[in-house]
Amino acid sequence: MLSAMGCLGIMLGTFGGLWAWEEQQCAKRNYLQEMYQMFRKGKYALVGQQMRCIEFFLEYPSGRKEIEASCKQIAGKLINHEVASGELAWKTVWEEGMEPYHFSREEREVVLLSGAAFFGKNLKETEELFDIYQMQYERLVMQSRQLHKEQRKVVLPVGMLSGIMLIILLI
Repeated sequence: MLSAMGCLGIMLGTFGGLWAWEEQQCAKRNYLQEMYQMFRKGKYALVGQQMRCIEFFLEYPSGRKEIEASCKQIAGKLINHEVASGELAWKTVWEEGMEPYHFSREEREVVLLSGAAFFGKNLKETEELFDIYQMQYERLVMQSRQLHKEQRKVVLPVGMLSGIMLIILLI
């Protein structure tokens, strides 16, 4: 009876670990997709309708509360003149906000540098920067999907086999 409970505990722990990994990968990809959407909406608002950055960040309707909160923090820093530039406000807020997602170095750099699109010197530069970063976010989402598929083929079977092996060793 005790060994059956131990086996069940090991298998549940294995499933839990694999589930947590899957959740983390999905959250990371969803975050990148939401950033892509923000750049699409930002280009329309700032270039098409010539909305001010602060207004956009205050009114940005995101499906993710943490992204909405980060946008409001950026607007707050700009309104209160807490930083020297808009790009600096972007970097400081997003550095704190993306910690739980375990981004790769490349993904981190794109997120931190992409704020330049919101703070271009003129309309043409702003539009060009939005186009560049939209393409980069789209590429990152595609890479994330592909990498997840490849890793999933390995992680799930190896995780299950290691759980089974642990049970065999303990019996």
